[in-house]
Amino acid sequence: MRLNDDGRARRKRRSIEEEIRLADDDHRHRRPDPARRRRRWAVGTIVAPNIKGAKEIEQAKDAEAKKKAEEGLARISTEANNVVQLEPITSNLAYPSENWVRLEVALLFNGPPDVKVSEDIHQDILAYIRTVSLQQIEGPRGFQYLKDDIQERVDLRSQGRVSKVMFRTFVIE
Repeated sequence: MRLNDDGRARRKRRSIEEEIRLADDDHRHRRPDPARRRRRWAVGTIVAPNIKGAKEIEQAKDAEAKKKAEEGLARISTEANNVVQLEPITSNLAYPSENWVRLEVALLFNGPPDVKVSEDIHQDILAYIRTVSLQQIEGPRGFQYLKDDIQERVDLRSQGRVSKVMFRTFVIE
């Protein structure tokens, strides 16, 4: 046995593979302790004897949470709020044509919402999206230009009855 400068025994360094092999071998040769098994069983039956009751409580809490979620806030797209959410617009871009855009838009009307105007705006936005290239809408500035262009088209189509265009989602694939 060799000694270090400080007088302690020098150990041979093991590689990680050797450490893993030795740990696996040690684990395989260890015998299960029957007393340990009995202690686990006893503790498990004492600590958690009524598992069915806990499951029922969890199910009741989940049911209450679902009811609250359903009763929660009213849908934003209502005539009372003068907001109309358009159907999602899914289209390919002009260039590159293999890229797709999904756009969800809501319109805030000045007065009562008009379904015919909403549908016309929906079709106009769809036609416009098909003429846009990916380079035009890249980055925050491109997205702002897209929003401004759509707002301008909506103003022209609605003749001032729509005060705001709200983007709900915008995804490019």
